[in-house]
Formats: sequence, C-alpha cells, structure tokens
Amino acid sequence: MRADPVNDSTNTPASADHLSEAVFHPAAIDALVRAGCEDDYLEDCTRVVYVSPLKALSNDIERNLQQPIQGIRDALLARGIADVEVTTAVRSGDTTARERDKMRRTAPHILVTTPESLHILLTSDSGRRMLGTARTVILDWALTSFRR
Repeated sequence: MRADPVNDSTNTPASADHLSEAVFHPAAIDALVRAGCEDDYLEDCTRVVYVSPLKALSNDIERNLQQPIQGIRDALLARGIADVEVTTAVRSGDTTARERDKMRRTAPHILVTTPESLHILLTSDSGRRMLGTARTVILDWALTSFRR
C-alpha cells in the first residue's frame, strides 16, 4: 500500500478474491476512531468515500466493514475508553428516498457508493455538502484498471 500524505490517497492491490484490500485496511477507520477519542465525539459527517464499480459489491463492502468497526468498539470498551460509533451507509441506484433523506440529515462517516451515484452526489447541492467533508476516497481496483 502507498499513501500520499498531501492528498491522503491510497493505492492498494486487489486481493485473491479480486476485492480491494483498502476496505479491510484499518487506516481510514483508525483515523475516525482516533478523532472520536480525542474529541470525545465524532461529528456526523462523511470522512471516507469508497467507490465500488457494482451495486452488489457496495453492499458486500458495507457489510464487511461492520466486523472491524465492531472489533474496534469492543476493544475500546474493554480498555475503559468511551465508545466511538462509526457509521456507514450505501448510496446506489437502489437506495430508497427515505434512506437518501436520512443521509442528508445525518451523514454517514463512511459512504460506500457506485460511480453513477457518486456523479449524482457531485451534481447536487446536498451531495456536494456531504462529500465536502470527505478526507479519504478509495477507488475500487476495477475502477483504476485500464482494460480493452
């Protein structure tokens, strides 16, 4: 993995199952938890955007985030440190109007989306407001590969 401190960009290789390892890398989650521990509060704003090429993969990625997040929360509680709730959400073509409205009111810390939905977010005022607080963008390996 290579990190660029100026742009906070991450380049990770695909794993054996062809999913980007970035989603399983704890750096983005760790930064959120550390911010929450330092401030005793984690502001409801999007800090990490994960762009996945397919809706189905987006749901899998969001589900796979739950285990490391819960593990970190359990470790904090075991050490007597206040819990830091890291929230996630998926924004794709299947996202209901109710779920989109909820994201506008309370932005997830980690947003998993598709290129098409990212385009919609970038072209709407509320989407730009939500994405304006992002500090890390992870592009799935399939989006960065050139194929003929």
